[in-house]
Amino acid sequence: MEKFCRLEDYRRPAHFELELLQEHPGCFLVIAARNGFEDDPADVEWGFSFLLPEMAEASCQGVAFLMAEVSAIEEKKEEMDFWMRECSRYFPVKKASSYVEAVRQLKA
Repeated sequence: MEKFCRLEDYRRPAHFELELLQEHPGCFLVIAARNGFEDDPADVEWGFSFLLPEMAEASCQGVAFLMAEVSAIEEKKEEMDFWMRECSRYFPVKKASSYVEAVRQLKA
């Protein structure tokens, strides 16, 4: 059984992502969400109050969520919509089923 990461296990990779966005202003972020994701409420608050504003400050130009056509993530649709709505406050948000499609949508 897969487990989701939380707290520092969640935030450490997110900080690395943020560092890369800061090193490459104007780039895009593609998030693999094909297997769904689950968040600790403390991480959601941290993501909304710190991570997303910092990504915008780093000049992130857009975010794409890679999602399977039909998957278990639909069970988490409300959570995905919640994240997508919050991200869209800062930058364009797209859904795609492949990396190539995500890049095409983000650059359009």
